[in-house]
Amino acid sequence: MPDKEPMDEAMIALLANTVERITQRDANNATRAAAKPEKFLAWLDSYFNQEHADHVATQLAPVLRVAGGLDVPVAESLAQSQAQLYRRGMHDAILEASGHATPAELSDAVATLFKTRNEFTWQNAARILKEVCHA
Repeated sequence: MPDKEPMDEAMIALLANTVERITQRDANNATRAAAKPEKFLAWLDSYFNQEHADHVATQLAPVLRVAGGLDVPVAESLAQSQAQLYRRGMHDAILEASGHATPAELSDAVATLFKTRNEFTWQNAARILKEVCHA
C-alpha cells in the first residue's frame, strides 16, 4: 500500500487543480462582465446561481469520490455542499470587491481578486481532503 502522506499530497494537488480550473473559468467570465460596470451586479447575481453550483459539483464529485473512496451519492452530496460554499463565497467576495471600486476600476478590482485566490485554492483543497477522509 502506498505511503499515506504522498497520496494525500497527490489528492490535494488533484483537488486544487480542479478548483483552479473552476476558478479560472469564473475569473474569465467575471473579468469580461466587469467591462460593463452598469450591468455587473445583475450579471453577478445571475451567474453565481444554482446552475453554477451544479456545474462546480459535477467537476468536484469524481475527484472527491476517488480521494475518499466514497460511494457516488456520498461524493455527490459532499461535492454539492462544497459547491454551494464556493458559489456563495465567490459571489460575496466579488460583491465586496466591486463595492470598493469605481466603475473605471471594476475590471482591475475583479482581476486582482481572482489573482489572490491561488493560495485559497490550495488551502481549500487541503480542507476538503480532510473532510473527505473523515466522511
